[in-house]
Amino acid sequence: MKGIITYAWRTLVIANLVIPPPANAQSKNNENPIILLSEDQSFHFELLVPLGEAVAGGADIAPILAAAKNLTAGDFDSWTEVFWELANQTKAQAEDPEIAYNAINVRDTWFSTATYFRRADFYLHGNPDNPLINYF
Repeated sequence: MKGIITYAWRTLVIANLVIPPPANAQSKNNENPIILLSEDQSFHFELLVPLGEAVAGGADIAPILAAAKNLTAGDFDSWTEVFWELANQTKAQAEDPEIAYNAINVRDTWFSTATYFRRADFYLHGNPDNPLINYF
């Protein structure tokens, strides 16, 4: 039952980030009915990817939203740094014996770690000479 509630809660949160409210609930001065996770449209879109993966345990919503607050719009290095830090924090949690009591919890934490490392790597490929490409 807990898994169903968690799934429903995650779906509801993601839907509220993406689906605009009814037209009569919007301010007439509001030209953008969607809650943007970043002032940079590309960052906003890329933040939706791990939020979507949260439904299946591939990420956690709160850390992604916290990461979004720490991003500098348009700064690809900030994207990489923020998600690299998040990935390493999550990896430390996955390796922590205190959470190893539950195999599903450990699995989801490693799954989240992999997601955050993939997100950290995303904008590195704009410069094929970037040495960090092979580091991740």
